[in-house]
Amino acid sequence: MSLEHVASAMNIVEANTLFKEDMSRHFPRERHNKKLEMLRNWADAYGIKSLQELKRRLAEAGCLNLAAAAAKHYAEIVKEIMEMPDECYKAFCQDPMSQRHMISSAASPTEQRCEISMETESYQYDAFLVHSSDDGKTVGGVCEQLEARGVRCCYAPRDFTYGKPIPASTEDAFEKSKFILVVFSENFMKSSWCQYEMHMAVQKTVDSRQDVVIPILLDFPEENLPLGFKTMKYISVRQHDFLPKLVQTIEGSGTEPLYGQLLAENQKLKAELEDTRQRLADSTTLVKRLQAAMPATGVPS
Repeated sequence: MSLEHVASAMNIVEANTLFKEDMSRHFPRERHNKKLEMLRNWADAYGIKSLQELKRRLAEAGCLNLAAAAAKHYAEIVKEIMEMPDECYKAFCQDPMSQRHMISSAASPTEQRCEISMETESYQYDAFLVHSSDDGKTVGGVCEQLEARGVRCCYAPRDFTYGKPIPASTEDAFEKSKFILVVFSENFMKSSWCQYEMHMAVQKTVDSRQDVVIPILLDFPEENLPLGFKTMKYISVRQHDFLPKLVQTIEGSGTEPLYGQLLAENQKLKAELEDTRQRLADSTTLVKRLQAAMPATGVPS
């Protein structure tokens, strides 16, 4: 979802109404950035993740001009997608990140937009679940609950490619996942392969220089955590707010939608486009039938 277009269309009166703040006290050069910042905070407060939600909320707030701007931008996106060449449309449908790039880069040509979007985001998963296969039932349940909340997980038993070496699949999962969830258990600590994955997780933290590893305790005492994980903030499956806290950590500030949310939004948009294409085809067929059924008229000489 892009808020740039809505912020650009927003005048001082609308900004004052929406944010309950006098925007005229800001210098003109600062005003746009301030509007954009406050609009992001406002959208975040309402949990807005799509242009449709943004349009509805703006209309409810009485900002009909801004709601119309959001609707117009959404219509432009749909039009752009419908005019895509077949090869670009197929690539768009296969890559949910194309939607993010398209919404935020309305000035680019369609073909260039499709090509660039493939390179702007390397992540395909919000989280990779590193665990012992002996804990598969419990971890699989956690995976299902996370994905029900919009977190797209890489779960080895389901997502690894058959015939591809497991070490190679594991490396791909580490590269394509934003967060690494290391599920510690007695079974995990007994597995030499899990130990290898654990060291890969530590290395990813070092390489990225970010807090990308989240230790999860599955009936595992915190004092037994390996040295490299003792300084990390962990979360236990026994906590009553385990899932909400975990999702909140993965979401971060909430300014960027989760991959799973983008995937759902992309599938919804694709369904709308297919429905529109079908209705246009049906309308064209109906017009041709009516034209064929009309009697031919001649002009008298």
